[in-house]
Amino acid sequence: RKEKMNVLNKKKNNPLAKDGINQVFPNDFVFELISGLKPRTKDIMIKRFGLEGNRKQTLEEIGQYHDITRERVRQIESAALNDLKQTARVELLKPCEDLLESIINENGKIMEHNNLVSVFSNRVPHDKAHEHVTEFILKLSDRFKHFEESDYTRRAWGVKDTSFETPMKVIETVEDVLEKKKEPTQEKEVINTIA
Repeated sequence: RKEKMNVLNKKKNNPLAKDGINQVFPNDFVFELISGLKPRTKDIMIKRFGLEGNRKQTLEEIGQYHDITRERVRQIESAALNDLKQTARVELLKPCEDLLESIINENGKIMEHNNLVSVFSNRVPHDKAHEHVTEFILKLSDRFKHFEESDYTRRAWGVKDTSFETPMKVIETVEDVLEKKKEPTQEKEVINTIA
């Protein structure tokens, strides 16, 4: 309860707040959210997602630490994510979700993972959000869609209604143009060919 008040007071009394918009404190919000979990479950989530800034640990590593199977770690992680998504406390993440969604929309509704994390972190300079906290928020939220890395694209995030169909068509068209040319081609020429 005291932690929650500190998070809310930081938001309320933040001198960096502009135009009445609450500032975003991702690390505080995430740790407040998971504070209601049982100690072992909380520890598993921290280790699995690297929420304290350390590397993410494998199911095997966490299982050995807690003397449980990898499968049991996976089950605990899955149940905790489902529980967190359904708790009213998930509202703590709304300012983070709003900012992430705004950033993604400003960048064409799809954004490469590392670029998104960097821009998000730069928008919250008073409370640096490391990559793992940002990724945890993205994964927990139902407002974002994850796109795995492929032969043509890097790992990316989009707003929920985003489709990779159009960018993939453009990539395939550019690939066809380059295969037909069979020689290095200037970017301008490729754009003129497909436009």
